[in-house]
Amino acid sequence: MKNNTEWDLSAIYSSIDDPNIEKDVRKIEREYKKFADTYKKKNVSSVTVLEKALKDLEKLYTLPKPIAYLFLKKSVTTNDKRIDAKIAQLHQRIVSAHNSVLFFEIKLAQITKKQQKELLGSSSLKEYRYFLKKIFNASKHILNEKEEALLNSLSLPSEEMWIDLTERLVNNDEVEFENNKVPISEAMNRVAGLRTKKRRSLHSLIMKKLGEHSEVAEAEINAIYTKKKITDSKRGYRIPHQETLIDFETTDKELQLLREAVLENIKVSHDFYDVKRQLLGLKYLTYADRNAEIGGLKTTFSFDESVEILRDVFAKIHPRSLHIFDRMLSDGRIDVFPRRNKTAGGFCFGTTEFPTFVLLNHVNTFDSLLTLAHEMGHAIHTEMAKDARPLYQNYSTAVAEFASKFFENIVFEEVLKLVSKKEQKVLLHNRINQDISTIFRQMACFEFESSLHSEIRQNGYVAKDQIVEILNKKMRSYLGPSVRMSAEDGNFFVAWSHIRRYFYVYSYAYGGILSRVMYQNSIENPKVLEKMFKLLASGGSRSPKDLFKQAGINTEDKSTYKTGIESIKADIKKLKTL
Repeated sequence: MKNNTEWDLSAIYSSIDDPNIEKDVRKIEREYKKFADTYKKKNVSSVTVLEKALKDLEKLYTLPKPIAYLFLKKSVTTNDKRIDAKIAQLHQRIVSAHNSVLFFEIKLAQITKKQQKELLGSSSLKEYRYFLKKIFNASKHILNEKEEALLNSLSLPSEEMWIDLTERLVNNDEVEFENNKVPISEAMNRVAGLRTKKRRSLHSLIMKKLGEHSEVAEAEINAIYTKKKITDSKRGYRIPHQETLIDFETTDKELQLLREAVLENIKVSHDFYDVKRQLLGLKYLTYADRNAEIGGLKTTFSFDESVEILRDVFAKIHPRSLHIFDRMLSDGRIDVFPRRNKTAGGFCFGTTEFPTFVLLNHVNTFDSLLTLAHEMGHAIHTEMAKDARPLYQNYSTAVAEFASKFFENIVFEEVLKLVSKKEQKVLLHNRINQDISTIFRQMACFEFESSLHSEIRQNGYVAKDQIVEILNKKMRSYLGPSVRMSAEDGNFFVAWSHIRRYFYVYSYAYGGILSRVMYQNSIENPKVLEKMFKLLASGGSRSPKDLFKQAGINTEDKSTYKTGIESIKADIKKLKTL
């Protein structure tokens, strides 16, 4: 089978000048207006009216996605300013169309408790029960139509443009290293592969350069965190992360158990960094060393070889995962190799009734293979979720990270069988390093965000030096005594995009731990895999808690999280043996 290694977006639109883009935007505007005209004055607490309204609302989810196409096009042609202009032209029109139906959710939120109970008990609305339940549970945080429309319209200038400013300043800057000017993003990627002296030197140069932008980032962080403080107060959220819990459909109990399990087992992270220190032959580690490599691999993984490894794995665990992978390869929905004017890194993009696409920058390394496995985990989840009705095809972010890490784990174990003991040691170290970062570092980041929001809410403004101090304190907590940090390390807040996506980071830890639990369960009983794929195909039709419960995992039991962390301890023990 020939693998198409560049995206073929022609099935969506022929180009950014395709007249069908404008036709589809007009169709979106027309259909949203039709919905608004039909239901604005109707009583949606009637079962008959509500059932018809929900069916019509669901049709809006299946409309063409011109902005999604432009986002993908921009990802592989970042230098085309016409795309930016096109997005700017269409963004406000599509936001306005969405704003025109905000009244519907507001009307549902205003339904009395008694009527809510009747609607949730109706057999006619059985398929929509979870959707309605989410709205009813969030009802006290929903504002009136004019206020919701205003907040939607202001999100671009009051938040997104601030974030974009900091990102552009960082991405357009360079550091001078070994008589060459290196873009900051490239320099960050190079640090881990350098020898100790050069690694620490380059890291210091990066932190100093980020420090030059810290005043702008200080203003940006204070502005967007203050904006969140205002909107949280207006919506009645008691704590800064409450909105994220509701958006991700996880419970406060799940989050608190996760936080407690990580904190109670923080010595697992400390132990790993001490082992890493010994492997590197150093008296102590610095922040620059946290991702340092302990050795290279002679074994390489071309894209074709990576594809064959994944095909073998997918064939063993579920025939549908193989079918999805093959189809995406043949249809040109995986953009594989790095090139000029292409976005760095990797991602999976898919949404309701829209083809799923994966972006890679494959360079024949084991990390490239794992990235392919990770993004295909997202892609398989996204494609399988299309079994659900349109209202439920978009699943919780908390569950998204579970699928990607699960596929990583399976591919990792397969590759471990193919390499020498020396390379096994390198690979095992790399996996533990990544999982410590996914779980312990991301939860330390969660605690940093919590502290920063609290400081800004109490004091009105937090200076950059204090932001740096808070960040360093939280990072020290998970790194432990083997790692020394300098004041300049805290300048990393300037470039840490996650802290601009309020409390998003706990989803990494949540998904990472549960993927390990599921993997252990599948080793003990392969039939568990059927339950896992049923979970993926359920999309967002139930809460993560209920989806995992169906798959045999209790997310409101601390022992679940401890089991996942115990498997990391077992890996560390194995690494010591190797």
